[in-house]
Amino acid sequence: FSFCEALSECTLSEGVRELGYGTFSYVDALQSIVIPGSVESLDPAFYNCTGLAEVEFGDGVKHIGDYVFVGCGNLSKVVFPESLVSVGFHTFFRCPIEGELRFGENMRTIGFGAFDGCVKITSLDTGDGVTEIEGIAFRGCDALTDVRRGNNLKKVADDAFDSCNSMKNIHIDSLEMWCGLGGYKAFYRYEKELYLNGERITRLVIPETVKELSTCTFYKFTGI
Repeated sequence: FSFCEALSECTLSEGVRELGYGTFSYVDALQSIVIPGSVESLDPAFYNCTGLAEVEFGDGVKHIGDYVFVGCGNLSKVVFPESLVSVGFHTFFRCPIEGELRFGENMRTIGFGAFDGCVKITSLDTGDGVTEIEGIAFRGCDALTDVRRGNNLKKVADDAFDSCNSMKNIHIDSLEMWCGLGGYKAFYRYEKELYLNGERITRLVIPETVKELSTCTFYKFTGI
């Protein structure tokens, strides 16, 4: 369907297993699409769909690959499935996705530049599945104010949140886990508040089980 500029609607039936490179590229009239769960891994099928505003992934989709939605300058709503495991390299580069990003328990990796330049994302909940956020994953997300860091996030690139100049609040569920996770340099440049189970921390008591504090663990948390 590449360059079918008048194509405004398309229904993909459950059972479709693959959308190849450029399947819907430059289909400017297409405004929304539902990717069935039978498509476990998605190739760059929608690049430069300038009219695409909404994408919903069916439960069963596991991997959203590299560059899939590059050039989709009106893509403001994305519904991720619980089955999702990874988002690839520059997948949603400069897409104006609005509001909160929330990932399910199966999610593991947010790839290099995955949401680079998504200037309308306001909050991020990694869930407890994500283990790694790669470089510049959320670079230039100017509206991003709140991040909930899950308990299994082991690796965060130092520049993962570069130029997120509205960053204000980090939310955690366990102070013990926060002290042991690492990856604090990704947040060090911003003055911010730390919240434990929804409560702003003003008095810090380090759990006895914590044996070591890494560089920047509590750097620039202004309320402590």
